[in-house]
Amino acid sequence: MNKNILKYSVILLYMSASMNALDDDNKDLNLITPSKLNRIEGIKIPLEPINKQQRVDVFSVPKDPKSNIENSTIDVSNYTKVKLIDVVLETLSRTDVLKSAREKVIQYELKLKDAMADYYPTVNAEYNYGKTRSTPSDEDFKKFKYFNDNNFSVVLKQNIYSGGATFNNVRSVEKKLEVAKNQYKTTLEKEIKKAIKAYFDVVFTSRSVMVNERNMKKLKKILEIVTIKYDNGAASIGDLTSIKANVANAMTKLVKVNSKFIESLRYYEYIVGVNFEKTLPYEKNFDVNISNFDELYKRALENNKELVNYYKTIEDEKFLQKKAKASFRPQVDFELSYKKSTEAEDLEEDETDINGKIQVSYNIFNGGKDKNKVLTSNSKIRDLNYKVSEEKKKLKWNLSKVYTSIVSVSQALESTITEVKASRKMVSSYWDAFKLGEQDLNNLLQGQRQLNTAETEYVNYEKSNITDFFNILELSGDLASFFDVDPENPKFIDFTKSDYKISIFPDKEDTLGIDLKTGEVIKSTDDNGLLDDEKKDENIKDIPFPIVKNSINENINKFLKEFITFDDYSYMIEISSFGNIYDSFDFIKENKLDKNSFSYDIVNSYNIETRIAHNNFKTIQEAKEYLKTFKEKDTNRKYKVKKVKDIKALYNKYINGLKVVIKKPKPKIKIVEKIRQAVKKEEFKTNVEFKNKFLDSKDSNYTINISSFTNLDNLEKFVLDNKIYDESFFFKYGDNGQLIKLVSGVYENYNKTLENKVNSFKSKNGKIFPIVERVSFVKKQYEDNFEFNIEKKEKIEYEYINLSKEEAKKTKVLNTVENKNDETVEIDDIENINEITDFEKEFLTAPQDYFSIFLASLDTIEDAQSFVSNHNLEDNSIIVVSNSGKMIIMTGVYASSDDAVAGISELSNNLKKNKPFIQRIFRTQESYFKNNPKVDAVNFEDNEEIDTNRDELRKLIEDKKAEEQNKLDAIEEELAKKEKERLEKEKLAEELKKAEELKLAKIAEEKRLARIAEEKDKEIKEEELNKIS
Repeated sequence: MNKNILKYSVILLYMSASMNALDDDNKDLNLITPSKLNRIEGIKIPLEPINKQQRVDVFSVPKDPKSNIENSTIDVSNYTKVKLIDVVLETLSRTDVLKSAREKVIQYELKLKDAMADYYPTVNAEYNYGKTRSTPSDEDFKKFKYFNDNNFSVVLKQNIYSGGATFNNVRSVEKKLEVAKNQYKTTLEKEIKKAIKAYFDVVFTSRSVMVNERNMKKLKKILEIVTIKYDNGAASIGDLTSIKANVANAMTKLVKVNSKFIESLRYYEYIVGVNFEKTLPYEKNFDVNISNFDELYKRALENNKELVNYYKTIEDEKFLQKKAKASFRPQVDFELSYKKSTEAEDLEEDETDINGKIQVSYNIFNGGKDKNKVLTSNSKIRDLNYKVSEEKKKLKWNLSKVYTSIVSVSQALESTITEVKASRKMVSSYWDAFKLGEQDLNNLLQGQRQLNTAETEYVNYEKSNITDFFNILELSGDLASFFDVDPENPKFIDFTKSDYKISIFPDKEDTLGIDLKTGEVIKSTDDNGLLDDEKKDENIKDIPFPIVKNSINENINKFLKEFITFDDYSYMIEISSFGNIYDSFDFIKENKLDKNSFSYDIVNSYNIETRIAHNNFKTIQEAKEYLKTFKEKDTNRKYKVKKVKDIKALYNKYINGLKVVIKKPKPKIKIVEKIRQAVKKEEFKTNVEFKNKFLDSKDSNYTINISSFTNLDNLEKFVLDNKIYDESFFFKYGDNGQLIKLVSGVYENYNKTLENKVNSFKSKNGKIFPIVERVSFVKKQYEDNFEFNIEKKEKIEYEYINLSKEEAKKTKVLNTVENKNDETVEIDDIENINEITDFEKEFLTAPQDYFSIFLASLDTIEDAQSFVSNHNLEDNSIIVVSNSGKMIIMTGVYASSDDAVAGISELSNNLKKNKPFIQRIFRTQESYFKNNPKVDAVNFEDNEEIDTNRDELRKLIEDKKAEEQNKLDAIEEELAKKEKERLEKEKLAEELKKAEELKLAKIAEEKRLARIAEEKDKEIKEEELNKIS
């Protein structure tokens, strides 16, 4: 039966296949018939030959504006150039990844506090209130029994001994916190690495674009020459197609490189953020030096972040192991409870129970769980040790690879520079010969390709070199310290190291570097990577790097200089109705008038009015025609045509009005029982001899940045205690010169002696953490803060002395004589200040750099007086009305911030709950004199002198700045003059060279024509002789 079924199935399958198959006679039997196509035929015309112009057009590059590479590029001419430090600091200030890592550190700090809480007792309070119905009832004829429960209890528990579990748990969490901090540093260096990658990708892709654009420009020039030759029949179609193929190939490379540049720029904007969207990286050389491999590897073993992670994790696991071993020891706990019951079943009166007990517990058997925990910890420690060993091998391999790469790339850079130099000379000679028709096209194209390849390799080697350097810093754990970033400081991002907020124009010295291998100075190059030695050999001008535009202030200042030279009888447009100088500046900025406008103030009917002087015209007709179209920009302003001499007169009045001379008021001498006399105090100054030695030292040397101080007295104490005055240098820096930086020593190399010196400072001074810095960095910081370190007239400090009336009279006569010669002593009528306490006198007359403690800020004077009374602060506090109307309560007068912090620690616990903080005393003094009604100007006549001294000091600084600016302007003018002379000489030499070349070419052409004429004469003579014969 089964065989028959199988047989019939095979037959049926064969028949079905045969019916559906295509035979050779009718192949379209089972196919769908295609729909009929509408065929369109063209007009038949006779074939005509293709002319020369048609053949040229076939190989022409299509002029599609969408495919033009220039339309797809980004115009970076208006971008602001930024340094690497600017980009790194901006990236760190905005990255959320770093903030997330910081939160993890905070979480482990809280876990550490939780672990420390195990040392403290626990106190629990409990209160119970309830009603109960039970059965059977104790009373007859009642089914249920009812009673209330009302009690409360307090239980205190304290662990006395736990076998070391609590201690080891705390130490374990401490190590976990150190691991989290190290992970935070690792994240910081990763973000720095991202910023570095984004920065250098833009720098070197832009240089690659520049190289390929230069190559494209030269190939187009060749194409232009060959096309002209082809039209004149001096070149073949093969030459034309060959150069077109090269142009197309170069265009493809340029499109790819430009695409990489745009991609790099977008990635850079993503990394650094919206504030730096219109900025352009440019730095590529850094003042760096690499020590030998053994020292690098030794340093990396100590500082590499991955290894440090393993070290800390192993220490953490060891404490966890000790914690696990504590389970083999007994645990002793103490418990004390207090319970009071007021209502309960069968309770006739209140019950009070006090219970104290000591509980000893010890585990005898738990199936080996405690033993397994110890063995697991042992296994984890061995596992971590194996990973440390493998990480050291990996570190050594990576460090060796990068170090070898730096050495080899440094050598390759030297040979590539030689190759670029030789290739440019070769191509230049080929060009000269090609223009005269003496050089083959293929040789020129081959030379141009070789030059482009060499320049591209040079850019790649530069990128590899600087990238390898920062890779070494990352492996050795010094990446953050290179940028002087201390992640353990909550305010570690110091924007004073960044000058992005200033108009950035890189000086020539910024582009100079040091060879990473030899330490020799690299010769300066132009923006295209061309060395100064070879620049004179470059005959074809390269595409310049984008130049940063001048700022608005610079344009206005430039126009002001031109304004002084204007003809007095020419005309300008005066724009008025501005409320202040800032409104006029906004008008200039919005309408882009900074290149031909400036603003000034005039006094009109006792009101100050700001006006703008705009443009310059020879005739009044030109000014009026210009004014008709100019008024349409802003109809709310007043416009008037004026002569230049009238505007100059108004401007001179404005300038002279800025020079305000305030006469110093004569001191009023009054006879009192208390007098105030100047305190004779010599300021601690830096060692002048070492300062000169430091500033004259090489920029590549090293020094020890010991620390920054906020008080000169503390710095003096530190210098004298450590006996480093003869080899120390300190200066003021910061926003207002409030910080004092101290450095010590000058060292040629970063060696063991320098490290030992740093470690000695750390061991002798617990709170000081010195670091090693380049001398060049300290010099630049000193120059940037020079205004805070010039010799100034110091403000006179005073002290009060109690004298009898007779002594006061003698003092009056003495001071009268002294004040005629030198007005340095002033006696105040302190007796008139009846309402001011002794503390308020001390507070209001304290020097401005002193500190005080801010206790509270209240709404009304009654609340403030009540606060002072409740805390017994009548004799050592002052109430000040702030600018916002709040009542501020201050206490204490301290010479330094450390003393003020110590003063906070001595306050009562109730005052500490208000979270008091310290602040500079001058802020509160200013508010007091401005807002407190009970203070009369007569009571503090010395304020006028203080203000006068401040004005004089401010004027002295401004005069000093103006003098320095004038010197700089004079130097710039001199340099510009020399540069102009140099350019004129070069231009003259170039013209002479071109004239000589033209002369030689003309002579060669004359010789060639003479030779041709001679050959033709010879041929004519031969033909005549043949005819005669």
